[in-house]
Order: sequence, then structure tokens, then C-alpha cells
Amino acid sequence: MDFNLTEEQQMLRDGARRFFREHYAFGQRRALLASDAGLDPACWARYAELGWLALLGVFAVGALLIYQHTLLKPNDLSRMNAAFFTTNGLISVIYLVAMFLDLHYV
Repeated sequence: MDFNLTEEQQMLRDGARRFFREHYAFGQRRALLASDAGLDPACWARYAELGWLALLGVFAVGALLIYQHTLLKPNDLSRMNAAFFTTNGLISVIYLVAMFLDLHYV
């Protein structure tokens, strides 16, 4: 297996590093945490513009799908309802919220 980053992954990493270096320094972070809002709506809009909110939703969905596959065993299907209905319900809500946030802040 090749564990080297692809060109797209390197671009995503470099873009994230550049964004946080330029727009989210420690002083800015401390000021935001001390403020009443605790967050900067402009930063969240920028996250959505970069597609990071949608990407966060995709990662959460992937983690839940992995969890879903660990619930069932070949000889024990007693947790079929939890594996299928419950996790798929959570997946749909998480994906909906992530996409809504991504589109709302753009």
C-alpha cells in the first residue's frame, strides 16, 4: 500500500496550514474564546467555503459506517436493528446537518 499523500491531499493539507497560520493565530484564538460568542462567524463561513464542514460530515458518516459493520457477526444477527436502522438514522441526520451548515455558511 502507498501511504504517501496524493496531490489533492497535499493541497488540502497545505491550504489548511496556510489558513490557520494566516487567520487563526493563538492570539486570535484566545480573543475568540474570551468573547461572548466564542466563535467567529467569518471563520465558519470560510470553513464552509473551503468545504471543510462537508468533509467533517463525510468523516463522521464513514466512522459510523465502520461502527455499523462491527455490530454484526456472521453467527449473531441479534443487533441487526441497531446496525441498520439506528446507525443509518444517525448517518442521515449527521449528513443533513453537515451539508446544511456547509451550504448555510457559503
